[in-house]
Amino acid sequence: MQVIELLAGVKLWKNPSQLSSWKSSIANYCNPFIGEKFVDEITKNDVLKILHPIWIEKTMTASRLRGRLEKIFSYAIHDGLYSGANPASWRGNLDMFLPSPRKCSEQKHFSSLSFSDLRALIPKLMDSEATAAKALLFGVLTATRSVEFTQAHWNEISWKDQVWICPASRRKDGKLEPFRVPLSKQACAILISLKKGSKGCFIFSVDGKSPIRRETPRKFLRTSLGLSSTMHGMRSTFRDWCAENNIDATTAEKCLMHSTGNETVSAYQRSDLLEQRRAILQQWADALFESEETTERKS
Repeated sequence: MQVIELLAGVKLWKNPSQLSSWKSSIANYCNPFIGEKFVDEITKNDVLKILHPIWIEKTMTASRLRGRLEKIFSYAIHDGLYSGANPASWRGNLDMFLPSPRKCSEQKHFSSLSFSDLRALIPKLMDSEATAAKALLFGVLTATRSVEFTQAHWNEISWKDQVWICPASRRKDGKLEPFRVPLSKQACAILISLKKGSKGCFIFSVDGKSPIRRETPRKFLRTSLGLSSTMHGMRSTFRDWCAENNIDATTAEKCLMHSTGNETVSAYQRSDLLEQRRAILQQWADALFESEETTERKS
């Protein structure tokens, strides 16, 4: 745990959930196997005992845990607390005993809905009073990641400009500037409805004191709606819809907060294309909220 605290200081984690996530993953998955061992007694086989039970069914979790263990052992080796090769390293070590995460069955949890199936899901989300449903719907409309929208604060919303300013601390791409997310009319309506009963600084909160967990939207999809899709899958649906509707690829990627082009292109293309993205996300929202009957009449 000392290493985790050290990492929090080195990485300047601004989100408390990162620290708690590290601690809970070590406590839940590692302690049952190596909790009674000194660090210099832990072997590669011990690491495999930790990872094997969850590698296929919870690949993303297991892969993240392996990376954390590798980092912890790196510090132990540096401080002279562990001798020999890092038992949690991947290349030339664990990759000889575990399949590549990309080939594991966890990918099925990233399955994306077809656009028509996602559109059919919208009324269910609208009718639900659950905070998780509202958060999920907001995530779908903004095509953002759970880690980005579940912890959103009210002070990140610019009502005048109809923009949500996601801080750099929650950007997965590691860029140092905030990311402006244009809000469709439908996304604004969701925020307005939530603002009326809000009791704290977090947009999506059950108790008014803390945000919902980043896993909450996925759990709602699985337990309340019986779906295996995730927010990653919803983002894939958005990207497929963009391709099918001849949306400019670069602008579509920027909607997803993805880097575009090589370093040279990025150096010259510094605009976040806010207004172009606004038009796309409004078109996306209109398409999602359009009834199937209306679409059939148009065709």
